[in-house]
Amino acid sequence: MRRLLIPFFLLLFFSATAQSRIGIRGGLNAASMTFGSFKPEKRPVTRINIGTQIEIPFDENWALLTGPYYSGKGVIYARSPSTNRVDSITIRLNYIELPINIGYKFPAEKENRFAIAAGPYISYGFNGKIITRGSPRPPTTHLHKKETDQFKRLELGFNFTSLYEIKDRYGVRVDLSKSLFTIHRADKNKNIVAGFSFFWYLKKKRDIEK
Repeated sequence: MRRLLIPFFLLLFFSATAQSRIGIRGGLNAASMTFGSFKPEKRPVTRINIGTQIEIPFDENWALLTGPYYSGKGVIYARSPSTNRVDSITIRLNYIELPINIGYKFPAEKENRFAIAAGPYISYGFNGKIITRGSPRPPTTHLHKKETDQFKRLELGFNFTSLYEIKDRYGVRVDLSKSLFTIHRADKNKNIVAGFSFFWYLKKKRDIEK
């Protein structure tokens, strides 16, 4: 865990520079999961995402887009005999995620700009839950801990991001991400997440003084 905090503090250091911007973000994920040899019926589960957004510019158009945030993932699968819907088993996994994206902002005459970014991410899974519909047994929890160690703590993946920034201050973003390696200890599961969120860059002291 301490090793994961090192890049976080490095990002905070760089975000304090004059050129960088730090903001907050929040929205919803449509999370799903691929399986190995097991091919169940499935549908996405709705989760939230919330945290920080940091922009460290290289020049007028290129920048590093990063910032740790919470990302809820998982999937709903297996058809329930009682409802005949795909709602029998729900997996919810909770991660702290750190993307390292290289972004390009398209030139614009006005304050509104469109940008795209892509790059790897690393996630730390801190807990989770498996809920079986209609089961008398309680949900299985703490899926990343030794007692019920089904899922790996660390997840590595790749994501693509598109952003629309309004008045150089706030905007919306869409993220698509997928695990590069299996996240399950017994099967070849991988997370797939489509995220939508709003972001808002905080005003710096010199902006307030102006």
